Amino acid sequence: MLKRESGKGGGARSGSISGRVRDAFGVPIPAAVKVTATLFGSGVDIHTSTVADGSYSFTALASGVYEVSVVVPAGFSAAATTRVTLGSGAKSVITGVDFFLVATPTVPTGPSIPPTGPAVPTGSITSPGGISSAPAATVTGPRSPAATGPIQQPTSGQQPRAIRPLEVEEFLRLLLGSDLSVEAPVSEAEVLAAIALFSISAVLLAGLGWRRVGNEDKVDVLGMLTLYYGLQDKSLSSRVVVNTQELWRSTVNGGSAVIEDELKSLRDQLDGLGQDVIFMSREARRQFNLGVTNDVSANLTFPALMKRYVEIAADPGLTINLREEDKAGSFTSKDRIALAYDLLSELKFITLRIVRSLSKHGTIAVERSNREWARFENRAFGVLRAVGEKRFTEDVDEKRILSVLADLTGKDLNTVIAPYFTLARNGGRLLLLAFDTYLQSKDDLDNFERQELLDLFQKPGNALEFLTTRMRSEALVVRRYPLANWN
Repeated sequence: MLKRESGKGGGARSGSISGRVRDAFGVPIPAAVKVTATLFGSGVDIHTSTVADGSYSFTALASGVYEVSVVVPAGFSAAATTRVTLGSGAKSVITGVDFFLVATPTVPTGPSIPPTGPAVPTGSITSPGGISSAPAATVTGPRSPAATGPIQQPTSGQQPRAIRPLEVEEFLRLLLGSDLSVEAPVSEAEVLAAIALFSISAVLLAGLGWRRVGNEDKVDVLGMLTLYYGLQDKSLSSRVVVNTQELWRSTVNGGSAVIEDELKSLRDQLDGLGQDVIFMSREARRQFNLGVTNDVSANLTFPALMKRYVEIAADPGLTINLREEDKAGSFTSKDRIALAYDLLSELKFITLRIVRSLSKHGTIAVERSNREWARFENRAFGVLRAVGEKRFTEDVDEKRILSVLADLTGKDLNTVIAPYFTLARNGGRLLLLAFDTYLQSKDDLDNFERQELLDLFQKPGNALEFLTTRMRSEALVVRRYPLANWN
């Protein structure tokens, strides 16, 4: 429980600081460890203690600069003090303020024997490498043979404990720290840019084509050039039958423009974005192996990761409410429950791999293109909707945007248009859910224990809000409309 020692902090108390206290091997220290947070300039000292897994947290903190330190328990050397700056908004929550305590070697104890040789000097001992160790203890007598090894002699009621030199402890602390992690850190900004690119480029590829204008072949996206010129030369009559004059004068996108002006504007925008189609196609290939561009190295692992993600998320074994079915008296077999936990473990693993892939291959350099193409595609959807409303047909399905797009581009609705849009819609949501999984577990990425998996994927509350439920609803759609040859 937190205890405010003195003083008053200013500002809204919405901040928090959390982390873990462990030994050099990353193992939580068995006894509770006291952690102190001091707000500079206010005289406020706040104390808390670690729990069984070594974690601690301070909540309801005012903004400002805090000095966080550990009251080192017996048997360990001092840990560094860390300064943390709490701001507002997203910067008011600071996680991962971790401490690694190094075990302190203890000089073996034994019966007092009068010294027979020169006294060992006290003070700081410097190793050949220039690393200073703790002050050496004064030895009052010769060591017995049993005391010369790395085993502490037990006192009454204690078991012997192995100890390591401080240099080794420091090496292990550094080795096990985040700076030397094999896994690269995740750039959340790049992940979000990559997810947006995934959906935007899938729509672009679904509606990508060419239109002959005079003596020049121009890139066409979502059939906008085909529609603009086809309405004028009546070449659309065999594919999309509409009342041309009525459509031409109808308003679109909230009544802000008539179809004629909107199509002219989209035509002009395509003239400027023509080369950007090549850039977006290359990025879709490089990041997700989407599209047919062959002049760029493709991310061949991403489709396989996505396929496995869909398979696990759609598995009926994850329809179990494990919080209820794992209780005593349940009729669900232990084997089925164990299988469900295995699936959750792999689900966490695969989603973290996907997020790392998005961070590694993604780039925020696509943000400008994402914005421009999102704006273009939004406007084009409005035009396609208006065309569908003006079609001479009683078939409701033919009035849908995707049906109009298929007829404009000449692409098959079920084998081309639907799979790309399914990836853009449902696949994009799956990627956002994978990112949500990462965000909720990024302070404990290596924890695959049952309780951790349960709290992550099936939080207490409405089963419809479980991550497993939401992932499954998207995965089932993606599985029904697979994109051919995406591997």
